[in-house]
Amino acid sequence: MSNQITEVTEAISEFLDSHRNQEVETNLCSCGAITMTTFESSDSIQFKSENAPFIKSTNNMILDNCNHCVNNWGVDIDEEYEDEEDEEDEEVAGVVTPAANPSAEGVVERQETEMHCPHCFLLVKTASVAETGECGHCGGPIS
Repeated sequence: MSNQITEVTEAISEFLDSHRNQEVETNLCSCGAITMTTFESSDSIQFKSENAPFIKSTNNMILDNCNHCVNNWGVDIDEEYEDEEDEEDEEVAGVVTPAANPSAEGVVERQETEMHCPHCFLLVKTASVAETGECGHCGGPIS
């Protein structure tokens, strides 16, 4: 068994153990990743389906995108990929970083210079959208 399959298997076991007696839904994304989500707490875990061939989707719907392919979140994201990202410019065109002063509840409000992407629902800078015509996260066209 490869190292990544072992890591994913351990992460799935930990996720399921921490959500005992909760219904878990699994969805397949068009990128090939699987997202496991709980209904009660909305917690989720993402991983490439090839690293967990024993997990199957619980429904016939295939997602257009997920956190694995859009935000590079997942238990099996290569450390090499993360290192490459760190070496690149810290500011990716159109990607919004959280404001320095969130409210007491930890909520950061949308700024006047930001808008929601209609495809991935993440915040993007309006200036970047005006320049490129697309979302800096998912690449979806925005008019």
